[in-house]
Amino acid sequence: MKKSYTYLLTAVLSVFFATSVDAASISLDEKISGTATNNKWLTYEITIPELGFLTIDFDAAQNKMYPLFELYGEQINSYIDRSTIGDDGVSATYGVKAGTYKLRISSREGIPSAPFAFTTSFTAGHTYDVEPNDRVSNALAEIPANTTIRGTTSLGAGVDYYKITAQDVHYLHVSGTKASLAVYNGENKLISYGQFGDLTVPINSGTYYIVADGSNYEFTYSFTDAPKNSEFEFNNTIDTATALPLNKQMIASANHYSDEDMFAFSVPKLGFAKIDLQNDSTKEYNFYVYNKSGTELFKFDSAKSFQMGLEPGNYYLKVEPKTYYEKYALTLSFEANAYPNIEDNNSNQTAQLLPFNTPLRAISPGRQGEYNVYKLNVEKAGYQEVHIDLDASTTTLLSVSDANGHRVGELNRGEEVSELTYSIGLGKGTYYVGITTLEPIPYSIQVTTKSDYAEQEQNDTRSNASPVHFNNMMYGYFNSRHDVDYYTFTLDKTKTISWIMDPLQVSTMSIQILDSFNNVIWEGIHSKQSGGKELKKGTYYVKATAMSEGEYTLLFNDVITDFKDVPKTHMYYKEIMNIRRLGIITGYEDNTFKPTNPMKREHVVAMIARANAPGIPIMLVPYPFPDVPITHPNYTNIQKLVSGGIIDENPNGFNPNGTITRAQMAKILVKAYDLEPKKSFPITFKDVSKADWYYEYVQILAQYGITTGENGYFKPNQPLTRQHFSAFLARTLTK
Repeated sequence: MKKSYTYLLTAVLSVFFATSVDAASISLDEKISGTATNNKWLTYEITIPELGFLTIDFDAAQNKMYPLFELYGEQINSYIDRSTIGDDGVSATYGVKAGTYKLRISSREGIPSAPFAFTTSFTAGHTYDVEPNDRVSNALAEIPANTTIRGTTSLGAGVDYYKITAQDVHYLHVSGTKASLAVYNGENKLISYGQFGDLTVPINSGTYYIVADGSNYEFTYSFTDAPKNSEFEFNNTIDTATALPLNKQMIASANHYSDEDMFAFSVPKLGFAKIDLQNDSTKEYNFYVYNKSGTELFKFDSAKSFQMGLEPGNYYLKVEPKTYYEKYALTLSFEANAYPNIEDNNSNQTAQLLPFNTPLRAISPGRQGEYNVYKLNVEKAGYQEVHIDLDASTTTLLSVSDANGHRVGELNRGEEVSELTYSIGLGKGTYYVGITTLEPIPYSIQVTTKSDYAEQEQNDTRSNASPVHFNNMMYGYFNSRHDVDYYTFTLDKTKTISWIMDPLQVSTMSIQILDSFNNVIWEGIHSKQSGGKELKKGTYYVKATAMSEGEYTLLFNDVITDFKDVPKTHMYYKEIMNIRRLGIITGYEDNTFKPTNPMKREHVVAMIARANAPGIPIMLVPYPFPDVPITHPNYTNIQKLVSGGIIDENPNGFNPNGTITRAQMAKILVKAYDLEPKKSFPITFKDVSKADWYYEYVQILAQYGITTGENGYFKPNQPLTRQHFSAFLARTLTK
């Protein structure tokens, strides 16, 4: 029921934007009229004794002369509302507390005077929108949950603040009509914004503010219990990060267009941390990972899942949604790994050690000019292969620098690739391998030694030429079609030398042999070439020039002499000498071959590896034989064959000094050279039946003429001699 009061309304001269004001004393509910003048304000002081509604009704403006009015609290700076009195007049109702209010009236700029008329009235009663409540400092006292709250901000530029308190961890639900709603924490930081009057946000216990904006709006709020594995706002900074547990789903939400959620997590040991995102839409989010000092380690654009190699410690994850008002979930998992890529390894000073023969899992930075840098300690000069397997195709750049920071090799694939192999000869020393891609893509990297004999970069001038290793296959790699590789050798007496050059991956290349005065004494340009010449005592240089990028081989022989114990009349002389010329065997220091000695298992794998058998994979997966430590001289060769399935894994060991049977030899050669059975009829050996595990391997060797047996017998369990294995291998190389 409306309760009327009569109050004294006193017109008070305002000195704010005015020089003189007419004052009038009127009764409430009585019509008051006057004339407003330009740049002068009439100020009316209104005293309200209790909580209720103040209504001001203005008549329509006359003759297009629109007055202005402003309503303030007891002080002029306690602004509540302002508006223009238009053709239809203005009626405004405000929830007010007990106190003094000021109504000021003036004409608009450029209008000398404007008549006005208004009536003020008051109704006692409860209201939740009590002006002024446009900031935290004047927010209304506690508003109970599940209460319908009504208000308006349409007549002014402000918003309305409502104070609420959460006693525990909750989901806060706010739902309204004709309102834009937001939630701020006790420090007045935006937590959530619901443009369409409906929002849900997880919050911790504490004080919060609901901020409303709209014409004649209504809203209610309520609490429900939130799961303990929820993010809780405000968590937009490292200091306010929500803890992200291991192997438990974290429920979160993108609450407004600029919401960024920060999570803190720990890595228990060296290995890979993985983040999986689940959300209702197809939108992907941006993720940033920081170390405990706040340094950015990773950035993953438009990702739904990613992993990163991390050391034990504390880290932070920032989630940057690409859509708004959406719930999402995160799951953190971890996999221990002795060789992950560890950030921040973007320089030589912070480079991570890259072990030989062990795949290292990594993620590229994916940023212009930034590399993952690895330190490579080369204990013995040789031909190294760097192999990279990427989880997706992208443009990749790989570089190799020496300890002084000088670039000694580079591979720049202009096209998108999912894997690449880069070969480079390196001398003993420390090197740095750098990798970058256009996108932050996971990959595996591994370095293996292909041969002990190779060019050693940079060998692009005579002064830094690589030494020639006579009677051993030497590997080289052209970094570009303009690359030049120099080799050198010195003869202590006149000798006839021969050479074989195979471009392998290179379309064509030129080779020159130069004397110490730089005179060309032999040259050739072919896809594959060989030659020989008698040379006098002195120093010589070999200049190889690229016609395209790729790998090649050189074999220089200084007139290989016969082994003392393998004369020309030896039944396997031809086969033994053929593989000697190819650098596959070298014999003993006393120039003997010991042809009838049993063949050791480690020597079998060494010969297969030197022959670069096609069954040897690029990327190795080391197997821990207990009797083959990493320091074993044939460790890499053994790992090459076990990685390709040419020899079997055995937890009892490899037995490198043990002998090999003829049946085992058949299996090794078939697998190493990918030999397929022919359609010819089976060849019968009296001591090989179809039930034997080695039957198919022996049949394949027989079909290719690699073995013929002896008097109808293959002798599968007989230990293999050095001469017989050399003969089998030499025949295999010609098939």
